[in-house]
Amino acid sequence: MLRATVRLVDPRSGEQLQSRALEVPRGEALALRQAIVTEVATFLRQRLGEEIRLRAQRSQTRSTEAWELVRRADELSRDGAASSNAARDDDARDLLRRADSLYAAAGRLDPSWSAPIVGRGWAALRLALVSPSVHEQPPGSPATLRSDDIQDAIAYADRALRQSAGAPEALALRGFAREWLATSGAPGSDSLLVHGERDLRAALAERPDDARSWFALGELLSFDGRFAEAATALDRAYNADAYLTELPAVVSERFFVALSLEQFADADRWCTLGLARYPGDPRFATCRLIPARMAGQTTSELSWAWRTITDIERADSTGTFTLQWGFFRLMTAAIAARAGRGDSARAILQSVREHSAGREDHPPYREAEAYVRLLVGERDTAVRLLAEALRESPSSRNRIVRSPWFRTIAADSALALRAPTASNQARNAGKR
Repeated sequence: MLRATVRLVDPRSGEQLQSRALEVPRGEALALRQAIVTEVATFLRQRLGEEIRLRAQRSQTRSTEAWELVRRADELSRDGAASSNAARDDDARDLLRRADSLYAAAGRLDPSWSAPIVGRGWAALRLALVSPSVHEQPPGSPATLRSDDIQDAIAYADRALRQSAGAPEALALRGFAREWLATSGAPGSDSLLVHGERDLRAALAERPDDARSWFALGELLSFDGRFAEAATALDRAYNADAYLTELPAVVSERFFVALSLEQFADADRWCTLGLARYPGDPRFATCRLIPARMAGQTTSELSWAWRTITDIERADSTGTFTLQWGFFRLMTAAIAARAGRGDSARAILQSVREHSAGREDHPPYREAEAYVRLLVGERDTAVRLLAEALRESPSSRNRIVRSPWFRTIAADSALALRAPTASNQARNAGKR
C-alpha cells in the first residue's frame, strides 16, 4: 500500500487543525495524488468558511470577550453534533451543555447581540437528538424530553426575533425546530409544518446561499411527501454548501428522497458519494442495503444482503446499529418475498416480532413491516400496522400515501389514507 497523511496546520501557532490518512494500492500513485488534492481542497474550503463566519460574527459585537466565548461555544457545539452522529450520546450531551453555558455567558456580556441566543437554540435542538432514555431519567419519556428541547430552541429563536425582527439566522433556527417538532409527532404537526416551511422560505429569501436552511426545507418537504420538491431543495443545499458544513446530512437525505422517487440509480450515486467522502459515517454504512430492500428480487441478492448485515453487525463495536437489528432483517424479508420465498419472509417476520416483543428499547418499524406484509399478501395486517403508525404520528399521512411502498392500499377505507384535500393543496400552493 501507498500511504499519505494530510495535515492542516495553523502557521502562526503550529497547531494541527485537521488530519487524514489516505491509502491506495501500491502502483496507483496517481490515485493517491488525486486523493490528496481532493482532501486538501476539502480542508481549505471548510477552514475558509469558518474564517469567514468568524469575521462576520466579530463585526456584530463590541465585546471581544463575548465573541471569544461564542467562538469556543461554536466549536463545542460542532464537536457535540459530531459525537451525536457517531452515536456517542453521553459525550454529545456534555459538549452541548458546555456550549450552552458559554453562549449564556456571552449573552450576559453583550445582551444586544443575537448570536449567543441563536447559538443556545441550536445547542438545544441538537440536545433533542441525545436526550436520555426513559430508563435513565424517569418519569419522562424520550418523546417528551425531545419535545422540551425543541420547544426551548423555538423559544430562543422567538427571543432573537424580538431583538432583531426578520433575522434570517433566527428564522432558520425556528423553521428547523418546527420541522423537527412536527416529525417527532407533536400535537398540531400539520400547523407546525406550515409555519416551519414559512420560516425557512423567509430565511432563504434573505439568505439564498444558506445550505442548512435548504437542507431543512428539503427534509420538511420529504416528510410531507413532496419528494420532487424535496429533491430540488436538497440539490440547492448541496450546491450552496461552499464550505462543506452540511454535506453529510444533505447527501444522506438526498439518498432517501431518490428512493422515494424510485430513482434507484440516482440513490446509488448518492450512496457511493457518501461512502467515498465520509468513510465510517454510520449514515452511509447501510445505504447499499436499502435499495436492495425496494428492488432486489433474486436469491443471490438475498445472500448478499445477509452477508452484508453480518459484516456490519460484526464490525459494530460501539453498538451504533443495535436498534436497527429488526430493520435489517425486515430488509432481507422484503428481498426474500420478491424472490418468491414467501415462507422465508414470514419466518424472518416472526423472528423480528419475537425479538422485539416487550422491548421498549427496540422500535417496531411498522412501515417496514407493513411493506413486507404487503409483499407476502397479508394486506389486512399491513393496513393495521400503518393505522397504528398514523395514530402515533398523524403528520406522516402525506408521506405514507405518496410512498411507492403503499400505492396499492392508499385508498383503503379502513386505513383512511387519503391524498391532501383541495383546501390543503391550495394552502400549500399559497405557501410556495
